[in-house]
Amino acid sequence: MKKTTLRELVEEYGANGFVLIDAGNGAAGPAWITWDEEIDDEYGDTEMVEIAPTARAYEDEEKSETILNVAKDIISGYTQDASMYASEWIEDDDRNYEATNPWRYRLLF
Repeated sequence: MKKTTLRELVEEYGANGFVLIDAGNGAAGPAWITWDEEIDDEYGDTEMVEIAPTARAYEDEEKSETILNVAKDIISGYTQDASMYASEWIEDDDRNYEATNPWRYRLLF
C-alpha cells in the first residue's frame, strides 16, 4: 500500500485539484477543490494512501458509493486510468463541546 502526501500527488500527476467528501453536522456533500497556494498550505501535507477504486467512500453503512463513483459524479468525464488515493477521515469540528456527530472530511485523489 503506497503512502504519499496530497502535495506529492498533485505534483506527480500535474493535477489542478482534488475531491473533498464530508460527513457529520454541517456536511455539504462532495466538492471539487481547486489547487492553489492557500489550499496547498491547508491540505498539502495530508497523508494519502493508495486505495482500490471500488473501496467505499463513506464510513456510513447506508452510503454505498465507491471512491470512483464519487469522483465520476464530481469530475465531468472522469475516467480512472491511474491509482486512486484517499486520506483517513479527519475530524475538523472546532466547536467547544463534544459533538455527537462532528463534522469530518476525507480527501480523494
